[in-house]
Amino acid sequence: MDSKRSLNEIEHTCRKAARGCGLPWGVADEVGKAVRWLHVFNLDGTRILAMLLERVDHHEPVKLAPRELDGTWSAVDAMLSPLLVGPTLCDCLGMMANREIETGSIAWPLLTAGFLGQAALESTQSVRMCWQGVVLDLHRDFLWSKEITMICTAHPRNR
Repeated sequence: MDSKRSLNEIEHTCRKAARGCGLPWGVADEVGKAVRWLHVFNLDGTRILAMLLERVDHHEPVKLAPRELDGTWSAVDAMLSPLLVGPTLCDCLGMMANREIETGSIAWPLLTAGFLGQAALESTQSVRMCWQGVVLDLHRDFLWSKEITMICTAHPRNR
């Protein structure tokens, strides 16, 4: 994490970067919050976002979004974008509580965890996210993963 930048600076810069790549303002706002959430747990969301934006810059967002929300979520292109899957998953959390949602491949899935973690902050729900042998349990105040031996607790002032 860049120790010289505040969480607010990280959030606002990432929001502007997402908007600059053609994402709608609402999605760009969620991107900033998701990256901020990752930084609260000392995960370098800005680096992940930069790599992703380089890859998807000037692509039509609709080709990187889930085509349907039934069955396994997939995109028109090969991989789903976490910038579009994340907000969609968050929107579905209330309607699909205690249900498993399966997706196709997501580019940089840790960025999706930022969206789900942000949603967990705003609710009492916890969320489990799994990909390629990694399991993350996202809760209001902590992030836990057995596979990567990580237990991170958010310090209240970092929120």
